[in-house]
Amino acid sequence: MSDNSLPDEILSEILSPALKVPDEAFSDNYSRVSPFATFTESPSAYLLVNKAWLRVSTPLIYRVVVLRSAPQAKALARALSKNPDLARFIKKLRLEGAYGLTLQTVLQQASNISELFISLDIYATDNTEGLCRGLQLINPTRLILHQMNDAQRPNKRFKNLVQALLDVFPKWDRLVSLSLPSDPCHKTSKLIRSLNKYERLKRLTVEHAYDASTALKTFWACPIREIVVKELVTRRARQEFNQDRRLKAVVRYERMPERAATPQISPSLNPFFVPLANASPETRSLVWSRVLEFAMAQPGKPKVPFLLVSKTFYELGLPYFYSVVTFRQFWHIHRFASILEAHPTLGARIRGIRGHMLDESENVHEEYQDDGSYAPQPPRDANLAAMGSILSRTTQLEEISFIRSSNERSYRLWDHIRSRGALRDVYVKLASGEEGEAADVDALKSFTALETLCWRSSDDFNLHASPATSTLLRLRCLKFEDASDSAYTALASLNLPSLRTLSLGKDHIRSNCKIFLVGRGHLLTELEIFIWTAESFKESILDLCPNLETLHINWESPCSQGWKEPPKDLVLRPTTPAHKLRKMAFALGWSYFDRTLRSGSTIFKENFVEWRTYVADLPVACMPNLEELQIRGFTWPTTQRQLAKFEWVPVADKLLEAGVGLSDNKGNKWRARLGLKSRHDK
Repeated sequence: MSDNSLPDEILSEILSPALKVPDEAFSDNYSRVSPFATFTESPSAYLLVNKAWLRVSTPLIYRVVVLRSAPQAKALARALSKNPDLARFIKKLRLEGAYGLTLQTVLQQASNISELFISLDIYATDNTEGLCRGLQLINPTRLILHQMNDAQRPNKRFKNLVQALLDVFPKWDRLVSLSLPSDPCHKTSKLIRSLNKYERLKRLTVEHAYDASTALKTFWACPIREIVVKELVTRRARQEFNQDRRLKAVVRYERMPERAATPQISPSLNPFFVPLANASPETRSLVWSRVLEFAMAQPGKPKVPFLLVSKTFYELGLPYFYSVVTFRQFWHIHRFASILEAHPTLGARIRGIRGHMLDESENVHEEYQDDGSYAPQPPRDANLAAMGSILSRTTQLEEISFIRSSNERSYRLWDHIRSRGALRDVYVKLASGEEGEAADVDALKSFTALETLCWRSSDDFNLHASPATSTLLRLRCLKFEDASDSAYTALASLNLPSLRTLSLGKDHIRSNCKIFLVGRGHLLTELEIFIWTAESFKESILDLCPNLETLHINWESPCSQGWKEPPKDLVLRPTTPAHKLRKMAFALGWSYFDRTLRSGSTIFKENFVEWRTYVADLPVACMPNLEELQIRGFTWPTTQRQLAKFEWVPVADKLLEAGVGLSDNKGNKWRARLGLKSRHDK
C-alpha cells in the first residue's frame, strides 16, 4: 500500500474502530479477569504496516493506555522520555498494578490525563513508590478504583498508596466522577468516604443496584447528579428506587429484560389483504416453502408455532419440521412410524435420524410420556419392527446416529441401513447376516456416499471374501469405538482413497490396529489415539502416519487414575522427520496439573517436573514445521504476578524460540511477554 493512497482523515476513520478501546472495558472494575487479559495480537501491529499507518495510528493507540506489567510501564516511560509529544495524546490511563518508579516518569510526562484507573489489590512485593509520587503530578476528572480482594491484608505498600491518595484528593479539584470498587476492604472504604468532604463529585458508578442507595448516603455532601448502575436492574430494585425521591431522580440503569411477552401487533390497514393473493398456487407454495425453510432452520428455535399458523404453513412446513428426527424414548419411534404411515411423502424429506437410546434396559420397564404419565416400555420386537418401518420409508436418509444400539438382533435393521445408499454419516452398531455369523466386508459396499463412519461392533469379519474395489470410496472420517481384530484387517483391505481422519478408542491396544495403520496410515492427515495404543507399537506413530498434520494423544479415560506419564521417547521420535505435522494436542484432563500442584504429593510434583522437562525437550527437530502444541491440562494465568510464578512459562518461551506455540485448555497460544521473567528461569 502506498503511504499517500488515502488522506489521513479517511485512514483515521478506518483505523479508529480497530484501535478504539471501549469505555466499558477501560472502566471495568468488577470482573475477576481483566478484559485486557487476552492472547491476541497487540493493536500496535497496525503501526508497523507503513509510515502512513504509523502516523495516523499513533494518536489513536496512545489515547487509551493500559498497563498490565512492569515491563510495559518501563517501555512506555522510555517512549515518552524519547518523544514527549506522545504524552499529549494520552487521555485515559489504566493501571492494573503498581509498577515501580517508572510510573512517576509516565505520570510526569502525561500530566493531562483526564481518566485514571487504579487497582488497589496491592501485595507486599509491589513497588508503589513511583505511583505515589506521580499522583501529585496529575489532576484527573474521573477516578476508577478497583479492588477484588475484600480481605486485603495490610502491608506497607498498600498503606503508602492509600495515604498518597488521601494526600492528593484535596488537590484534585477537577475530580467529579468516581467509580466505586466491587469489594472494597475496610481501609479502602475509609479512603472512598474521605472524598465526601470536598463536595465535588457529581457522578458515581456502582456495580449493583443495592449499592446506589448506599453511595448516595455516603456522598451526601456532594452535588450528585447521576448514579450509574452497571448491572441490569430488576423490577424489584426499580420499585425500591421509586420509594426514594432523591435516588429516583439521579439513578441511571438498564432494565433487566422481562420475560418475553406476546407482542402487540397493530391492526392491519387492510384486514382483507392476503399475501401473494394474485400469484398462482404453485408460486405461493414455492415462496412460502422457501421462507419456512430458512425460518425453521434456526438452531434452538421452536418449530411447532410455524405449523400452527395455517393449513398452508402446516403442509409446507411439515417436511422441514421432520428433516432431522431425534428419538429419546421408544414410544417416539412408534409415534413417528405412525406419522410416516399417514404421510408417506414425508419419508423422502427426512435427512437425519438420531437417537439417545435404542437398546432396552433390564431395569427400566416404563417410559415417561409427554402428558406426565408412565406407560409400559414397548416390547423389543415391536421396537425393531417400528424402526425397520421408518428406515424403509426414509429413502433419502443422509445421517443415522444412535448413541447406543441394540446389542442383540440389530441385524434385523442392518439390511434397511445398508439399503440407504445416500447415507453420509453412520453412527450405529454394525451387524450383518444372522446373529452370531461373521460379517462380510461387502456389506459396506452399498454406502457409496458415506463420508463419516463410527465403527461400533465387536463382531468378527469374514476375511476370506475379496471386497469390492468400490467400497467406501468417499469415506473421509473413521472412528473406532469398538472393533474386533478381524474388523481392522478387513477395513485395511479396502482402498479408502478419501480417508483423512481416524479416531481410535481407548481399548484399541490390538495387534491388528497396527495392521490398519501400516496399510492406510499414509492417507491420514488427522489422528486421535490413546497413549497406551501409541506406546504399544514398536515404531513411532509418525512413521506409521507420515502425512499427519494434526495429532491428538489422549490420556483421559475412566481407567486412568492417578498421575499420567509423558509419552515414551519412541512415540514422537520418527526415523524420518514429520514435515507435514502442524499441530499436536495432549489431552490429560482439564485441570490435571492444577490438581497435581494442589495435591502436595511428592510423586505428583515429580510427575509435573517430568512433564515440564519432556515438553521443554520435545524433539522439534523431528517435526520441523510444528506450529502448536496444545496441552489440555492447564489454563494460562491472566496477571503478571501469577505468570511470574507459573511453571509453564519458561517451557513455553523455550518452545517459542523453536517456533512452536504452547496453548492451554482453551486453545490460547502463549505469546512472549515484554520482559517477563519467571522465578523458575535458571
